[in-house]
Amino acid sequence: MVRTRLRRALALCLSAALALTFTGFSSASAIAVSPSVETRAAGWSLQDSGVSAHLGSVYFIDESTGWIAGANGTLRKTTNGGASWFAQDPGTSVWLSGVFFLDESTGWVVGDEGTILKSTDGGVSWTPQTSGTTKNLWGVQFVDENNGWVVGIPGGNGPPPPGEYGPILRTTDGGTTWTNYGSLDYAIVQSLFFIDQNTGWVAGNGTLRKTTDGGVTWVDKRPDGTQRLYWTPHFVDANTGWVVGGDGLILNTTDGGDSWEFQDSGVSTELIGVHFVDANTGWVSGNNGLILATDDGGATWVVQHSGGTRYLRDLYFVDANTGWGVGADGHMVAYRWPLPAVTPLEGDDRYATAVDVSQRVFPIGAETVVIATGVNWPDALGGTALAGALNGPVLLVGTDVVPSVVTQEIERLGATNAIILGGTAAVGAAVEDALSQMLDEDNVERIDGSDRYETADAIALRVIEELDEDYDGMAFVATGASFPDALAAAPLAAKQHWPLFLANPVTGLSAGTKVAMADVTDAVVLGGTAAVPSVTETQLVADLPGSVERLWGQDRYATAVAVATYAVDEQGHDWDRVGVTTGMNFPDALSGGVAQGKMNSVMLLTKPTLLNSDTAATLTTHKAVIDSVTFFGGVNAVAQDVRDEVSAVLQ
Repeated sequence: MVRTRLRRALALCLSAALALTFTGFSSASAIAVSPSVETRAAGWSLQDSGVSAHLGSVYFIDESTGWIAGANGTLRKTTNGGASWFAQDPGTSVWLSGVFFLDESTGWVVGDEGTILKSTDGGVSWTPQTSGTTKNLWGVQFVDENNGWVVGIPGGNGPPPPGEYGPILRTTDGGTTWTNYGSLDYAIVQSLFFIDQNTGWVAGNGTLRKTTDGGVTWVDKRPDGTQRLYWTPHFVDANTGWVVGGDGLILNTTDGGDSWEFQDSGVSTELIGVHFVDANTGWVSGNNGLILATDDGGATWVVQHSGGTRYLRDLYFVDANTGWGVGADGHMVAYRWPLPAVTPLEGDDRYATAVDVSQRVFPIGAETVVIATGVNWPDALGGTALAGALNGPVLLVGTDVVPSVVTQEIERLGATNAIILGGTAAVGAAVEDALSQMLDEDNVERIDGSDRYETADAIALRVIEELDEDYDGMAFVATGASFPDALAAAPLAAKQHWPLFLANPVTGLSAGTKVAMADVTDAVVLGGTAAVPSVTETQLVADLPGSVERLWGQDRYATAVAVATYAVDEQGHDWDRVGVTTGMNFPDALSGGVAQGKMNSVMLLTKPTLLNSDTAATLTTHKAVIDSVTFFGGVNAVAQDVRDEVSAVLQ
């Protein structure tokens, strides 16, 4: 059984943003408010590096031109901000761990076996330079065309001789000659950062040192002499800098490293990459798909992405709105803010649309996937709350088959666990067998009941179990006869982790559902009395110690407006980044609800070929605070004419 607990603090995630950035709707930009660090998590999206080799370094000279380097001699370049990458030939197959460019022409890469290569034509051709060492070189930096440094680790077997533990190489002639200042005996050096030709820092396993003479001599700058794993230093000036490392370590200095403050990262995983664009704004990356961000110099850190089994090795930002990250298995993400004015999340069918949503929301990966049928809705409705609690996507399958696009997505995510919603009539044994072959049968869980009501109870109980003491006691109650009202609340369910219980439209809550709601203190009823009868509301008022509120409208579209308004007014969601999808079918809203929850936004419904009047009126009312909109599903779900009308309304 899958029993991985992911706390709410780690449930923030990435958005479904496209890599290409457009100007937002004009009326909104005039009164734009600076978004929070949590909101800006929506700026991360997946990029295709074009390789599956581990990537260790990324460097850009501007928002368009950059390079990535990694295992097996991987070296690739982009001239369009990472939208596409093309291979460059370094003339070697060794692991390339560091890449650095001064401008569009002049750059260096370093790697195993003492490899140093220089290019003067933007990477078209590379010339080997004599490093004087056979050690594995990990980091490279230049402060001008002449002055540069390279650091590395011992490699090989057995203890290296003195001077070769942590080789530190310096050049003053652009790499024509390199001098080994490897005086750090018994020190393993993994990374470096220089701010001028004299002042720099190196970090490694048990090593944190500073030089003021260009690397000839080094002074121990560990905060208390403790043997720790220090991964990477980064400074914005001679005084202000950060170092990240093992066990969630983040150190900050404002006096050049003479003293250090331990900052609270809120995590215990290994932190590897760090990049700041000024004294306040920075990011940290690490194991398990982790990205942390701060806008106050590290006084507070916010998780912008977590989940999965892959690490992010390196980060690079050209400014506060544009950056990239690289890591294991060729994975690459890009950061762009503001979001595009219009983002379509769609595929050739409902299965591919759910995959597109997953790729945009979980670009680095996710440990657990929630599997629901794409054929019928009853067993799938509670999936968004569970996906939110588990910090994973909802993926759709056929009754007896896992579509190839879904199999590929599970592999891309690096998922190790799957939870199937519903019995074998909804998701057949053949699907469970296929998932068990991919993930091991001990890592595949099925949640089901004798009917839709019992299945909903079981899913809700699984959500509450997952949250444990973090469960706040709130739950949704919706009709078991149709899907629109429940799916309108999907962003709230995913974000707030509120479980969903189903009521019979005539008899109300079953005895079993009442028992399952033992830990529920408050409830929100979704839909009017035709959907959820008054007897159900009366039952809830009598049974629950807290509040009971009904959100409804004259139809599914007006109910979706009521739910969205409640989410914004009462629960802190935003109208900006609003989602629009069809109210006539369930799959796109189901997977899209997770995305909208992660973006802290809401979902509105429309007819496929005609923009609903209540939806249009709501968009008009709030257009001043809407800079971007996401459409879920293809043009059969939301026609192009409807999309155009939405854009026109928001102008």
